[in-house]
Amino acid sequence: MSSDLSAWWTFCWNHLTHYYQVDPLVFAALYALKSVVFCWTLARIVALVRRRCFQPIPALALLNLSSTLSPWTYVWVFGRNLPDWYTAWMGGILVLGLGWLVWSVRLRLRRSRGLVGVAASAEDPA
Repeated sequence: MSSDLSAWWTFCWNHLTHYYQVDPLVFAALYALKSVVFCWTLARIVALVRRRCFQPIPALALLNLSSTLSPWTYVWVFGRNLPDWYTAWMGGILVLGLGWLVWSVRLRLRRSRGLVGVAASAEDPA
């Protein structure tokens, strides 16, 4: 079993280093850091939900998502020979994240102006 694990680890190391041309140690460090941030934000979100304090949750969710994607973004930015589906996947996540960010900012602006539940087109031209 250990020889199978060793062969798998060697394959992954060589594939990241030679084929995708990224440093596996940087990827592993980003992945370890991601895991710490992921667990911390998840625990914080659960604690906030239990206290029924929902306002900081979107910011924590954005931090959670960005930390989860950081190792894969590193491969996307610095890697070579990546398949087309990988670029499409990262682009889709980026578009969804930016769309959610714009939507939540516009919603907060509407709430601060008192336009929630009112057709904003008549009162708010922007």
